[in-house]
Amino acid sequence: YRHLVAPGIVIGLACVVGGAWFAGYAVPVGGMLAVLVVATVGVLILGIPINVAFVVGPLVAIVGTRVTSPVIIPIQLNEITTKTLFIALPFFIWIGLILASSGVTLRLTRLMQLLVGRMRGGFYQVILLSMFVFSGMSGSKFADMTAVGTPLEPMLDEMHGERREAAAVISASAVMGETIPPSIALIILGSVTSVSIAGLFVGGILPAVLMAVVLMAVNYVRARKRGVEAIRIPLDRNAVRTILAALPALAIPVVIAGGIVGRLASPTEVSALAVVYGLALALVGYRAGIASVWE
Repeated sequence: YRHLVAPGIVIGLACVVGGAWFAGYAVPVGGMLAVLVVATVGVLILGIPINVAFVVGPLVAIVGTRVTSPVIIPIQLNEITTKTLFIALPFFIWIGLILASSGVTLRLTRLMQLLVGRMRGGFYQVILLSMFVFSGMSGSKFADMTAVGTPLEPMLDEMHGERREAAAVISASAVMGETIPPSIALIILGSVTSVSIAGLFVGGILPAVLMAVVLMAVNYVRARKRGVEAIRIPLDRNAVRTILAALPALAIPVVIAGGIVGRLASPTEVSALAVVYGLALALVGYRAGIASVWE
């Protein structure tokens, strides 16, 4: 019977609110936010799925305060489902997973190793810069951490890194992905407000750069206190090959940010183009194979 308790309470709540509506009772408009929060949190605590709770909470608040007609909820839901902008979200996650499974990020990581591996705490600086660059491709922290963390395992022993420290750096640097184009959070924010997504992307780059600089400085100070030496990486023919191999992948964040910020295409169109380019790059450019891309 415990499985019937939560739905029963929600149905009872709906009956009480509905009865108050027909009886003409209403909560003052000033208390609408309190009703919204209490109803939504209460339904969530009962174990009701979050998508249902986010409908029940506003419905209770609207009906309880009589501020407008409850018909506004299905109208808004219908408008949301017709927005093609949300198609961009799975595309941006997909491009990150494609690059992670096809070994593209390993080439990017090797390039970052050439750029910042010579600094103190070089391995952790590589993680930070790799997370910064890869955040400009996927827009998903999950995809970022998967793509960067997986290929770094063989480099961990090679550059004398510590697993706990590496995990901490990856977790901390994932926050940058919230403001780096194409951030899923910024896309959703722009879709539910009147703020331009291109404007959000432009405004989000500077905070991300600031976070990256501060995190790299913290890494440097920690490495210096612990006596971690820089990694000496020779600049030879292999280094040139590493740079050339990573350049095609570096075009992805340029295309994504440039296309959206420059208003050359919508986020949905840019995300679809990025997926097509990523598939071609993985299958043809890097010969990853169908199996890895299918995964």
